[in-house]
Amino acid sequence: MAFPGFKGSICGRDALVSSFVEFCKNARVIEYEESDECINVIGNCAIATFRFKMLYERATYREHSYGRDLRVFQKQGDRWIAVWRTMMELAEERSPRSGSS
Repeated sequence: MAFPGFKGSICGRDALVSSFVEFCKNARVIEYEESDECINVIGNCAIATFRFKMLYERATYREHSYGRDLRVFQKQGDRWIAVWRTMMELAEERSPRSGSS
């Protein structure tokens, strides 16, 4: 996974899964929406994009996050395997969480 703006990356399945586990342990998703889905298949490669909007909170803040998610898949046998991901056009608006100082 390439971080938004290509400011770093996570390599390997275990590291990527761990990043999702960490997020789920430390954040609560309040709202999530996807739209404008597009999937292009070329041979054994598929590129999927969609717009997303998410509102989540952590211990001290609430954040609105929105942009476009881009994922690349490769067909292996009869399964599609995720091989790459990034978020583009990412915008985030952070505010203090209610009741936090």
